[in-house]
Amino acid sequence: MVLFAALLVIAVSIDSFGVGIVFGLKNIQISAWNLFIIATLSGFVFYSSMFAASFLKGMFPAHLSESIGAYILIAVGVYLLVQIVIPLKGNEESYKEKSQEVPHLAHILKDPQKADMDDSGAIRGKEVIVLALALSLDTVGAGISAAFIGIHHFATSVCIGAATSGMLFIGAHLGRRLRHVKWIDNMSLLPAILLITIGILKLV
Repeated sequence: MVLFAALLVIAVSIDSFGVGIVFGLKNIQISAWNLFIIATLSGFVFYSSMFAASFLKGMFPAHLSESIGAYILIAVGVYLLVQIVIPLKGNEESYKEKSQEVPHLAHILKDPQKADMDDSGAIRGKEVIVLALALSLDTVGAGISAAFIGIHHFATSVCIGAATSGMLFIGAHLGRRLRHVKWIDNMSLLPAILLITIGILKLV
């Protein structure tokens, strides 16, 4: 169970690393306080989804609960994969004209620079909340699945919050030292692939 919890933490936080690298390359700043807010929100979203799902878990036999949790992970992974692979509606020109509007959350994971909605070169204000929600896209489904599988609520939530902000911080510092990021575009696929893999492993 510890292995599955560790894999789940990696799966839902690794996209933060790619986002952080892009921030570093584009010299987009994010303060330590805002990293803390993102960590808190990410952990809270995961814990809340696990807590809510724990009430439903009691309605099913133990062996069936684990299978349901695995299928939910696979479904979330497939959903994220589709959101990333299929182009979202709208074009860059229309987006720039509405730069002050809140962007599609999946758009931020595909192009992290969009999190800086006012082009100020820093993530602040409502941008912090939007970024935290974007990084938590897969957290709700993962939390529900984790409850059915039987992973510890609080410890996993704390780890996910810490890993999300930690990956973002490390990625930002690393990004400032990189010259090219052609491989970064593919990192947005990793959380979806990992979630699907964890689900399949749980079913085997």
